[in-house]
Amino acid sequence: MTPVRVIITVIGVFIILVLGGIVLFPEVVYETQTIELYDCDTGVVTQTETALIADTPLKQRFGLSPFPQEQVMLFEYDEVSERGIIMRGMSYDLTIVYLDESFQVHSVNTGESSNIPVIRWYSYSGVSGSGQYIVEFPATTTVSENECIRRI
Repeated sequence: MTPVRVIITVIGVFIILVLGGIVLFPEVVYETQTIELYDCDTGVVTQTETALIADTPLKQRFGLSPFPQEQVMLFEYDEVSERGIIMRGMSYDLTIVYLDESFQVHSVNTGESSNIPVIRWYSYSGVSGSGQYIVEFPATTTVSENECIRRI
């Protein structure tokens, strides 16, 4: 192979690797939104949180697994449907809240993580429920089914 062909091949491989890295590992930027939990009947606010917004399939796949335990995440979907949350890679438990189209709590579940790191990455345990929106809270968060959530 001539020196020119070697240089062209190296440059070509470099370009493919760079472009492949951009496509395979894009930078994921999360918007945040302040949300309030409140009693649906009285309107009394029970807590206020800042949530990361998971509005794309990539963000929804990662969920809270790369974030600290105190973080909250709001998953947005186009319609109410049966949805599952897989706890892959989670090192802490979650309170998982399914909301209908009007942000009223439909169901509250606890997602449990594995304490064994190897199992954590290969585990497909999780919870399911019906909703258009899902909010993941730290497991210490208490949410009742007569609560609603609003963006502020």
